[in-house]
Amino acid sequence: MAITDPFTGGSRYVPGSGPQKAASGQGYDPFTGAARYVPGSQTAPGLSSVSVTFQSGQGADPFTGRSSYQPSLGGDRVKTIEPLGTEKNSFFPTVDYQTFNSPKEYWDKVMGKIKEFSATMIEEKKLQEWQMIQLRDVCVRLSADPMALFSGDDMHLIHILLGWPNDQLLPGLDILRVAILNSSASSYFFSSPDSGEGLFKQLLEYAFGTTTDSKNQLLVLRCIANMFAQPQCLSLVDLKRPMVLPEIVRLLPASTKLSQIAVATIIQNYCHYCYCKNYVDGISDCVQACIKILQTNTDTEAKFRAAVGIGTLISTDRSLVKRSARPLDILSILEPLCNVVESPKLSQCAELIIQALK
Repeated sequence: MAITDPFTGGSRYVPGSGPQKAASGQGYDPFTGAARYVPGSQTAPGLSSVSVTFQSGQGADPFTGRSSYQPSLGGDRVKTIEPLGTEKNSFFPTVDYQTFNSPKEYWDKVMGKIKEFSATMIEEKKLQEWQMIQLRDVCVRLSADPMALFSGDDMHLIHILLGWPNDQLLPGLDILRVAILNSSASSYFFSSPDSGEGLFKQLLEYAFGTTTDSKNQLLVLRCIANMFAQPQCLSLVDLKRPMVLPEIVRLLPASTKLSQIAVATIIQNYCHYCYCKNYVDGISDCVQACIKILQTNTDTEAKFRAAVGIGTLISTDRSLVKRSARPLDILSILEPLCNVVESPKLSQCAELIIQALK
């Protein structure tokens, strides 16, 4: 069976990669194309209500959106919005930041691509066989344990990958995405103000620069979303908010649904930050960014996350949300979303926001 390689977009053969149907009541995950959590459906056995592991068969490739083989536990793990003790509103305010993770089985195919790319590098940028073994172990531990401890030598391997040419950056950015979720690993990159700002500036160049690659851009957006999960990164993403929000809004409508969802996730995380800090100064910018998603021809999952963001901001300052939407009438923007057949949760969330604003 020929499938799409996640890094190059070319075809490769993977045996035994037949498609699997999603379990009843789950729907399809916007990131992997496989089963996902839908409000009202049952949480998978053994999982808490805060975190859902998406089970994937043959879903959408996380980089290209095309069909690709996923291991039995493949795909991203994304924190869901936990009910707040009321049957009527299980959507907002949010209780945590949304992040993009991957299970340990995911890294086998990534390591194959790293080996392929490494063979083309000059000697000082190559990874030796023992380093690739060490790097795979690092990736597995990053996915398995957010509290795992890592050495400078471990993180230096990721640093080497981030020094590869732009068209071969995907593996490094992909590993960095998950490393950010680990306190020990993220400290290596962001604990120093100078090194943290330098890396963040480079990530923004990959995402918004003149020679941006769409796959690099997607992974950078996911890296930024994950930065909200680490205290040492929060001050940096807040400091850069006046620059980041306008830049990601200018990406809309992004070229792929995955990028649209990543943009919406960053905006939703900024909304949650304002809510947690009671940070009224950031509400106006966040409201305008959410409205842009709701008004643009974007995926329903992206619209849902923007709607959840607005709902979360209402919990901070309802009157300021209404003023920030002017000269537009936010109710007129939300009302058409109450009848989106393909996304009942978006419709329900929009109705709850309208009720809260009246």
